[in-house]
Amino acid sequence: MDKEYYHKIISLYEQNQKIKDLLDQEIEQIESLLRLEKLDDQSRENFIVLQKSMEKLKENKSDLDGLYNSLNQKSRVNFGILYPSKDENLYVYLLQKFKELSKFYDEEIILFTMEDLDLKKMTVKGTVISGSKLKQRLVAIPPFIYNITFHSKRLSINRMKQLRKLGICKTINPINTFNQTMILDILSSLPEIGPFIRSYSLFSPSSLERYFEENDFILIIPENEISRSSIIHVSKSGNEDEPIFHIVHNGIRIECSCESIFKELKKRMKGQNYLIMKGIPTLLWMNTPLEIRVYLQKTIHGKWEITDMIGKSEFLSTETYKKNICEQLPWILKKVIPEKSPDILNNLTYVSIKAGSYLDYFIPNLGSLAIDFLLDHKGNPNLFYIKGWENKNFLREANKDSWDTFIQNSFHYLFFLYQNSRMDTDANDMD
Repeated sequence: MDKEYYHKIISLYEQNQKIKDLLDQEIEQIESLLRLEKLDDQSRENFIVLQKSMEKLKENKSDLDGLYNSLNQKSRVNFGILYPSKDENLYVYLLQKFKELSKFYDEEIILFTMEDLDLKKMTVKGTVISGSKLKQRLVAIPPFIYNITFHSKRLSINRMKQLRKLGICKTINPINTFNQTMILDILSSLPEIGPFIRSYSLFSPSSLERYFEENDFILIIPENEISRSSIIHVSKSGNEDEPIFHIVHNGIRIECSCESIFKELKKRMKGQNYLIMKGIPTLLWMNTPLEIRVYLQKTIHGKWEITDMIGKSEFLSTETYKKNICEQLPWILKKVIPEKSPDILNNLTYVSIKAGSYLDYFIPNLGSLAIDFLLDHKGNPNLFYIKGWENKNFLREANKDSWDTFIQNSFHYLFFLYQNSRMDTDANDMD
């Protein structure tokens, strides 16, 4: 059945609802007329006959509701994957992976973008995967959706909010960028995680002065989504009376005085809120700070598990040619700090799973987290940045099998939620 069929079913259902509303209004008006004392007997009898006819017609319209709902159920797909519209390569890859999952679970899956949603009609058009078959269809919004895209434009953010307010579906990872101040405040309050978080503060003249009283090097990062071009490195040299501040931002280095540093930094922030983080002597890999990304996901068991860990150079390298290099983390650790490699991996696992479990209490419907750490020169992990889904190619390049697992786990978790909802429904029916 094609899109036209489903459009007509939905249109008939909507028209039927409008007719029922009009019938309710007419019945209410007739009832008000029947309450009039001056109404003559013949008119009263005529209105009673009309009232019964209206109620019978309303009953027939309610029966039609059931028919239209039954027909519309044939267009229902239980699982949806909301993917970024501009990533054609990812779309092709998702088709391949979700074909395998559709066959394995014997379930249909629809791939769609935010632009494909019709929130008013509560429908979505997209590519429905049914085993090895693909078809463009219009269906009701699936009850279980996994969001693997980032919403930065105001329209897209508002549409996601409206989708959640409808209350007709569970959307996993509805947001994938977090306010880092909020995240760090939450996690630093947990005794098990606090020691792995460096000192931080919102950027202000007083916090800048305070941090440089105690440190010669700080990092300044945006509160929300970060990139290499948005991070500011600041170091201090010279004597206490006339210090010189060195700013490195987006590959450009400048020097400034104590009087001008706040103004110079503020100019580079473009009106955004920033955080100050205490700088640490980081462990180096290929002569650039080693950044670690831990991929944490809920799987078919519904619990947080580590999918993989990689080492990368994304945010902190000041050398352009070293940007976006990556490798499997165990291999890197054996090269740069072999004696502490097992302890580092154990610490990263412990902190990441604790962080995911704790954030569940504050952020609804989490399904995956990408957690970034830095290592100090002794190999101690320092939590640096957290986002929801991975929107870069690091894992895919470092370990394709792990990337496949990362994608597959998204559906495994959706299926876990689906099975749980069915068991809850069965239990309620028994009650």
